[in-house]
Amino acid sequence: MTKRGPLSSTDLAERKIILPHFNDLIIVREAVRTLGKAQEGLTDDNLVETLHNNGVIPGEDPRRGRNIFEACLYLSLVSRAVNTELKYSLNKTGRQLFSLNGHGKTLSQREVEFFTNRALRFKVPNSSHYQDSLLIREKVRTGFKHYYATKRVRPFASFLILASKHGKSVSREEFISTATTALLSENEEPSSQKLAAAEVAKIAKKHGFDESRSPFRDAQVLTSWADQLGIYERVDDTFKLTTSGKKVVTQAIRHTPIWWLDLAETHHASLILSLIEIEQSGAKLPTVDLLAEALESVLERKPNLQSDLASLERFGIQATGNEITFAKEPLFELEYDIPIQAQRLIDTQTKAILQFISRRNVVPVPTPLQTIPPTPVARIPTGKLSEIPALASRTQEVLRKYGDAVAGVFEDQVFKAFQQLGFEITQLGHVRAGRAVPDSAILDSSTLAERQPAYAVLVDCKSTGGPYSLSKSDSRAISDYIRDSYGKLLNERFVLRFFLIVAPQFTREFTSKLIDVEATRTFGVNVIGLEADALLRLIELHDGAPFVLSKSYLRLDQILDASIRQKTSVVNRTLVETLFSDARKKR
Repeated sequence: MTKRGPLSSTDLAERKIILPHFNDLIIVREAVRTLGKAQEGLTDDNLVETLHNNGVIPGEDPRRGRNIFEACLYLSLVSRAVNTELKYSLNKTGRQLFSLNGHGKTLSQREVEFFTNRALRFKVPNSSHYQDSLLIREKVRTGFKHYYATKRVRPFASFLILASKHGKSVSREEFISTATTALLSENEEPSSQKLAAAEVAKIAKKHGFDESRSPFRDAQVLTSWADQLGIYERVDDTFKLTTSGKKVVTQAIRHTPIWWLDLAETHHASLILSLIEIEQSGAKLPTVDLLAEALESVLERKPNLQSDLASLERFGIQATGNEITFAKEPLFELEYDIPIQAQRLIDTQTKAILQFISRRNVVPVPTPLQTIPPTPVARIPTGKLSEIPALASRTQEVLRKYGDAVAGVFEDQVFKAFQQLGFEITQLGHVRAGRAVPDSAILDSSTLAERQPAYAVLVDCKSTGGPYSLSKSDSRAISDYIRDSYGKLLNERFVLRFFLIVAPQFTREFTSKLIDVEATRTFGVNVIGLEADALLRLIELHDGAPFVLSKSYLRLDQILDASIRQKTSVVNRTLVETLFSDARKKR
């Protein structure tokens, strides 16, 4: 093979992304586990020593620690601080990975889904590139490189999209060359990728296709991730796109990356983050007028919101009249995309905007029953559905009738109740013996009509006799259910928003115990209690006026959100009647 000479300073390859010579996601996971157990963060020396002592990696070269932490930075799992030395600690995203509690020599399905999501979000430049940190050991600066001012690339996502254009299978040389093209591209425009591909071909022709040397060596981080995450399957010297890989490529195409350097004003970042969080929560996006009020309150001056929204239109944020919608799925995160110097300001502004909008969106729920407008008498549902409260409370009558099968009958009737209400629901619990799963899953895509994401609700039935109180074992089980289901539902384009517990009633301590459900903080899923009598009342009201639910005057997520706003996280008969009566007025 011809010996390769140095590249000229004008070569496009001089502007490539330099990836760490590190691609093993198992070791990344172990680094996160090690950091999660550390009290005050770790230096790269500390990390390598610990991983070596635990038998994860051979040798104690501190440069390996630097490479591992660089990979963690690219995937937004750690934060980096500089004093007399570089020290790393887990950020919010890293703690999510730590909470999955993975172990062993393979990635679990939940870890695969997590790493896939992070790899798709990998962007250059990102917040780690903005740091002007002094590396004490090497006495060099890792500041913002001048060419990042024009660079706009999602290396992994761009690589997958380009590779998929080769068809279902691609040769090893084409696969690595395509990844190299993604690294060398200035942006994701076809013209830039074409120029980069020509440069890759030029390098290979002049110096030979040498996988062990840059830039082809760096690109194998991307190809290795595709293999480890099951997006491509390696067969000899060919890589084949898998069925799950096709879904990942589709997801990559749908995303719209937002770059900090492209924002005209600092508060644009706060606006984007606020709107993304509201949309991901499943709530309706605020009106232009409400958003203008929120922004004026935060900035303490009257903003030109129309101009702001016009600047953000290229990121998929559209304002039509007084309505705001997302035309695309934006990629933008506080810790990953915003320079550390600006994160506190942006975070403060974002939280203030969200709090203002949340206060204005609160729907007052009158508690006295007599203040509720009268609802026409609805027919009581026939058959066994009227037994739901008795089954939940395990009355003597149903115990004599069903014996030990009461809990199973209760689950069946709750399942049929949601079917009667018109929801797409799948039964999981007692019909799948030997598996720890919730009783059923509700899928609701009616929100798509309002440009809100389709959402899912996991349902668990508790036939307890008396009021239900959340035990520690139930808290752990609910966390497991959420972790197991979140990624799977997301792949099917449903956001898991709620975990619904149907029980006779709930103790006063139930609401305060919800904080013990760890996965709710990690994944943003709300645990809600639904009294059995409230479910029966909802069926009665629906039978009398089916247009209310079927025509989206009142959605299930709106009922559950109302219980959160009234700070109980419990849906009772009074709340159902109040919301149902209000919804009838919208007809």
